[in-house]
Amino acid sequence: MSKYCLRCGVPTKSNRNDYCGYSCSNADKNEKRNQRFEDLPASIVWSCGGGIQSTAIAALILTGELPKPDYSVIVDTGYERRSTWDYVYSTLIPRLRDIDVELQIIKTIDYADNALFYNGCLLIPAYEKRTDGSTVRYRTMCNGVWKTKVIRRWLREQGVEKCITWLGISQDEERRRQKDAVKWNRSVYPLLEKKLNKDRCIYLIAKAGLPMPPRTSCLICPGMATEEWQDIKENYKADWGRAVGIEKQIQKVKPDTYLHYSLHPLEQAIN
Repeated sequence: MSKYCLRCGVPTKSNRNDYCGYSCSNADKNEKRNQRFEDLPASIVWSCGGGIQSTAIAALILTGELPKPDYSVIVDTGYERRSTWDYVYSTLIPRLRDIDVELQIIKTIDYADNALFYNGCLLIPAYEKRTDGSTVRYRTMCNGVWKTKVIRRWLREQGVEKCITWLGISQDEERRRQKDAVKWNRSVYPLLEKKLNKDRCIYLIAKAGLPMPPRTSCLICPGMATEEWQDIKENYKADWGRAVGIEKQIQKVKPDTYLHYSLHPLEQAIN
């Protein structure tokens, strides 16, 4: 008695086979695998950056307007400013702990290399002065290498197979939205869904009784304004010393590269 392929219905080569060939067999296995993935419950992950938008999400969690996430994480790349950690430790961690939400600190160096260069490319968006007098700015690649991939590796270590990750992007930053890089980790933007801009985020933070967080960025971020560099120099001398030293380290590899848009070394640009 002939046996027919479970997928396409044509006769199989043997009564012991369920499929006519590898094509139907693999297609059926893939469909079952995809269905299994669709049936998996998704964990909720909050990726916190410690700044205004992330603190607005914290305020929404504290007031019950967002559910408690299954995982709350913030990445220590090794380059964050001291002001960010002061706020995280003094405000975010204790206030979230009051409602049994534990903000986990993940260190980049435990899961990846936080070197400034990758395959010869500088990862931060520094400024380079070309020999023809023109200026170019490098692409921003540090966030993906130092943070996004690190969080994914940490989640896999926790046994997460499928998740929805909250990212703190407000309406005025919508250009920062990116396509999901992996199928199992889908990005969701609570502030965009609630149509919140930065000013509304500030209002939510104050309404929740939280002090205003400082602007977050790495201590070597070329995107900082002169006033921010000045604040680091005057109030966070250890961060300033590191930034000056790291710029010199970069210039050993790329001599005409600078962290300040003036195309002058930090020690000259900030006085």
